[in-house]
Amino acid sequence: MDNAFALIFFSFIVIISKTFIDSSSINTYLFLDIIKTIILSIVVGVAGAFISEIIDRVSKKNQGVKTTSTLGMIFITFSVSQYFSLEPLLASLVMGIVASNLSKNFFLVKKEFDNHLKDIIFLLFFTISAMHLNISFLTQMPLAIIVYVVFRIIGKITGVWVGSKLSKADDNIAKHLGIALFPQAGIAIGLALSLQDMTDFETVAPIILNIIIATTLIHELIGPFLTKIILIKYGKYKNIK
Repeated sequence: MDNAFALIFFSFIVIISKTFIDSSSINTYLFLDIIKTIILSIVVGVAGAFISEIIDRVSKKNQGVKTTSTLGMIFITFSVSQYFSLEPLLASLVMGIVASNLSKNFFLVKKEFDNHLKDIIFLLFFTISAMHLNISFLTQMPLAIIVYVVFRIIGKITGVWVGSKLSKADDNIAKHLGIALFPQAGIAIGLALSLQDMTDFETVAPIILNIIIATTLIHELIGPFLTKIILIKYGKYKNIK
């Protein structure tokens, strides 16, 4: 759900930003355009899941087809969304949600991905993302990197504290879970990469991507240690050895 909301907010921000860049005024038609983009992206994702399921049922005697059709429809869903200037990541996310709940045997696809494809996909994703990192940027804009890291962790801690109070969760969650969420990867890099091909963002897109990749390195180097410390500390509070 947090990824879905992130993608929806991202769509709003991108379109509003384009409006400011074009020196246009924000009006009702702009927000209708945003809603249309989000709805059509969801429709494409749902359609992709149903088509994949139809292929699976037609070829149900061959279990290997299920993984192949799912993987193929992911690429098709992404490409169709990108071709029609929709939100490819949101469409792909929706496809995954619908497909996993539509099929009774989706655990076979998940098992196949976990056992054989997940590590390769992660490896390619982070390698390709890191290729965009300009090492000189780290020394040219250190303040931007520091500000991003500081405000991100402030947001995590504040959000966890507010959420914990509203849900009446354990005080230890309110105090410690925010720090445990310090690691960052995945959706942030994906959104930053998606900006690279968008018009009107040619100047700012490389800066945003370099900030995200640079801070991801920081978050992934320090984050796991902080998370481990918090889990151990929280475990002691719960008398878990």
